[in-house]
Amino acid sequence: MDANGRRGAALRRLGWLGLAAILISSSGATCMPWAKWKTDERIPIAFQHTPTMGEVIQKVNQNTASIRQLQADAVRIAAPGAPSLKATLALERPRNLRIRGELLMSRELDIGSNDTAFWIWGKNATGALLHANHDAFAMSPTSESLPIDPDWLLDALGLASFDPNAQHSGPYAHGPGSMEIHSQFVNARGEPLVKVTVVHSVYGWILEQQVRDRRNRVIAAAKASNHRHYPEAGATLPDLVEIQIAPGSPAAIDLRIDVGGYRINELAPTPDLFAIPAFDDYPHINLADPRAYDQWRGLTGNGTPTAARDEAFQPEYRGYTRK
Repeated sequence: MDANGRRGAALRRLGWLGLAAILISSSGATCMPWAKWKTDERIPIAFQHTPTMGEVIQKVNQNTASIRQLQADAVRIAAPGAPSLKATLALERPRNLRIRGELLMSRELDIGSNDTAFWIWGKNATGALLHANHDAFAMSPTSESLPIDPDWLLDALGLASFDPNAQHSGPYAHGPGSMEIHSQFVNARGEPLVKVTVVHSVYGWILEQQVRDRRNRVIAAAKASNHRHYPEAGATLPDLVEIQIAPGSPAAIDLRIDVGGYRINELAPTPDLFAIPAFDDYPHINLADPRAYDQWRGLTGNGTPTAARDEAFQPEYRGYTRK
C-alpha cells in the first residue's frame, strides 16, 4: 500500500462511526448473521391493503414524530471477535446522543453528540478523546474517507423519517411481507446518494436501511428486528439493530446493538449529559483539524490505535480470540 493508501486507511479509522467498531473490536470485521424477525403481537396493524407511497411515508414519520427522547440502561454492544460491552444509551432529538459502555466494571467506551459537536473515546483503542464540530467536520479531510454521515446512527436506531419534500419512489416489492422506498439525497460533501428503506408491508415498521453511492454500492446498512410496541407513545422500535459500514471493503465494520427496551420521553434532566467529557488523562484531537491524522499517528507511533498495536496489555476473556 502506498503512502496515500495508508493515509486514507488511517483517515477511515478516524471517522466517527468507523471508530465505534474499533473501540470494541480488536479483530478484523466479519459478517454477523442477521436476527430473525421477532415481533410483539400487540403491535397494531398499519396497512390492511397495499399502501401507497404517501401512506408509507406518513406511517413511518408518525412513528418517529412521537419520540422526543429515548433511554436504555441494559444495552449490549458487540462486534465480531470481541467481548460485548454493557452500555447505557440516552437520546434526545434532533442530535443529542450519549452511549457509555463498560466491561467488568471498567469504563471502556464513550460516544456522544449534541447540537454543536460529537465525540468518541475508547479506553484502549483511540489513544485520545476524538471530537469535532458537526459543520467543520463535514468539510474536513477526515470526512472525505467516511462513507456515511454520523447522524445516520440515529436513523439506524429506528428514528428514520422521510422528508416529504424530497424525491422518493416506490413502494417496490422487496420480499415476503416487505416493500421498499428509494429516496435520493445529497450528503454534506455534495455527493449524490440513494437511501433504500425496507418497510414491513403490514405493520409499517422499518426492517432495513441501506445507503448506496452513485455506483449502487452499499456503503452503509442497518437491519432492525425484535420490534417492541410502546402504546403510551404510539410508537414501535427495534430492540436489536445490526449495522454494517462499508461492507466488503478492507475497512468494513459490523456492529450489533441490543437495546433491551427503551423508556420513551422520560429522560430526566441531567447536567452535562450531552456535553463533551473532559478525560483529562487523554489528549484531545479535533477531527476537523487538517493535522488530526498526524496528531493521532504521533500518539500511536504508526497510525494504528494503541490497543491494536499493544496486545501485551489486552486481557484474555472467555470466547475472545486474538488474531
